[in-house]
Amino acid sequence: MIQLSRRASLRLAASVSLLAAAPARGQCVATVAGPCDEGGGRAAGQAQTVAANALLGGLTAGMMRVAHGGRFGGAFVRGAAGGALVYAGKRTVVHRFYGAGLLGRQIASVGSSVSYNAAAGTGALDRLMLPVGPVRVYVSPRGRRTVHVRVDAATLATLGYVALRRDNAFDLSATLSTGAPVFRHYATPGQVDWEGAQVAGVVQLRHAPYERTPGVVVSAAVREYVDDVAAHERVHVLQYDQSFLLWSAPAEDGILQPSRAGRALHRWVDLGLNLPLWAALNEAVGHRERPWEREAYFLSRSSPEQIGGRPDRR
Repeated sequence: MIQLSRRASLRLAASVSLLAAAPARGQCVATVAGPCDEGGGRAAGQAQTVAANALLGGLTAGMMRVAHGGRFGGAFVRGAAGGALVYAGKRTVVHRFYGAGLLGRQIASVGSSVSYNAAAGTGALDRLMLPVGPVRVYVSPRGRRTVHVRVDAATLATLGYVALRRDNAFDLSATLSTGAPVFRHYATPGQVDWEGAQVAGVVQLRHAPYERTPGVVVSAAVREYVDDVAAHERVHVLQYDQSFLLWSAPAEDGILQPSRAGRALHRWVDLGLNLPLWAALNEAVGHRERPWEREAYFLSRSSPEQIGGRPDRR
């Protein structure tokens, strides 16, 4: 049997997992707003997406377990089960009922926690990591400290930057519903080239500058459009959580735990090393070719054309 070094195993796990995360390029994913919206085509696309998330969790858990001297099979099965639960969370967040984002985010995080625990060789629910805004609540029913809280440094830094922008306004209602910080970004289409953005779990939704006037009323079509953009960005929030729990959390454990200073920092802080990973991936892959974008479009039943411009053109 071929033996891999720990570093090589981790690299292979990350590479294979990225491939597993990419939905197939069949009609059901490539034309997300077309024939797949109804009938068997849509069902096939959902099957592809749940399989991709299961493979992402299973392959990552299995390969990381091998890197730590364990067995691949059991970790793969449990990691895949966790990945399927992540898919359930992503399906939940795209719904339009109030609180869908918060509920789906916790469902998906439990799923990623199951995959993390499978990689670590511990019980499926021995350590649950539940993100709420810029912090994560760690729940360890069998540990000495049942509940512990850490702040995500990358999310906190992003939140500070976004909050200080004069063209942004904090949206408390949307934040409570999403379970992640949400801001209204007031700008015209010529000032920014996006309708929604997510960075480190912080969401910005573009609004027309005239909406900043108190008492202004927007049309039902515009409200529906903004809801579509928000649903798309909520999927990206879960993808950020997923990448942290599967890749960044184990890496940060390995980096910080060996030293006393590292352990002291890690007691209260998660570094968020997945943020530079996302920046590099977004730089390397074109928007329409990104598997994570295709997943977000597919699950939110939207397309680049549908959420590329407001109905009122403002």
